[in-house]
Amino acid sequence: MSRPSDREPVAALADSHRMSIGVCLAQLRELAHTVRSQGVDGDRLDRIEAAIEAMAAATGARRPTPPRNALGAALAQMLVLEEELRPRRLAAYGALEPDAARALDRHVQRLVDLTVELIADTEKGQ
Repeated sequence: MSRPSDREPVAALADSHRMSIGVCLAQLRELAHTVRSQGVDGDRLDRIEAAIEAMAAATGARRPTPPRNALGAALAQMLVLEEELRPRRLAAYGALEPDAARALDRHVQRLVDLTVELIADTEKGQ
């Protein structure tokens, strides 16, 4: 099988094709990022990422647009996860020393406060 030129366009793709290709390529980008975050690096991964970008350019792949509620859902999930960090929740995994629980709660509260501020900022922008 011959290698396509990086500049070789793929003609006659319908919008539905470009959208489907875009979804697959977005997932491939995320997976490559995950692989890289696991300590895998080097020329082969660089070439895979370059081939993904070359295919996107050659096909006119359309990047998927996030659902309209993606931002709100992400911010809500941040609050849920922050609550899971509360000492009373972590006590399910074993007792916490009172000093450790108080210190942990201060860290968690800082995260919650910052997230609430971020939520307020994003609601202003809408």
